[in-house]
Formats: sequence, C-alpha cells, structure tokens
Amino acid sequence: MPKKETVNKEGKEQRLQEIDLYSDPALHIQKPYYVNGLNEVLQESSLLSVASSSEIRGALKNEELRKLICNINCSADAENELEKAMESEEFRAFTEKILTTISQSVPEI
Repeated sequence: MPKKETVNKEGKEQRLQEIDLYSDPALHIQKPYYVNGLNEVLQESSLLSVASSSEIRGALKNEELRKLICNINCSADAENELEKAMESEEFRAFTEKILTTISQSVPEI
C-alpha cells in the first residue's frame, strides 16, 4: 500500500498507510455531496487528527468494519445502512473515537 506523509498536531512528521477501501472499481460511485453550511465541513486540522490517530487506523484494518463503511458509502439509502451499522458495537466505538478525535482538534473560540 502506498505511504503518505503528514504532520501531526505537535509538528512531528509521520508516515501514514493509506487504506484502500475502494479497490473494486464497481464501488466507485459518483455522488454529489451537499452541505447546509460551512459548519458541516471538517477543518483540515480535524481531518489530519483523524488520519494520524493510530487507534482509528488500527480499527480500519478490520475487514468487517471496512465492509460496513463501504456499504454505507455505496448505498442508495446511506441513512438506512448507517442505522444498520450502528447496531454493531465495534462500529459505534469506531464512530465515537472519530467524534472524540474531531472534538479535541477543534480550536477553542
């Protein structure tokens, strides 16, 4: 898998392994993304925090978790797939870790 360099919050360079969730060309579905406001778009610092989290990257090595994510992303009814995925304790823990990581990376106002 290709490696990608990034810088974490402390300014230390890290090498991150990119996880290819979409190696199957049939899974590449072009869907528009709509947001109601800029507050629904993650800041780059939040994205970097998620990408540099060893706990999140470790969880993504689980094939079942990757399948759940692909099912949500590729579904015509993503909300329904998300509800199904939330029945999994592992998926709920994964989403909580992401939300915690994002909330810790948002600068105080």
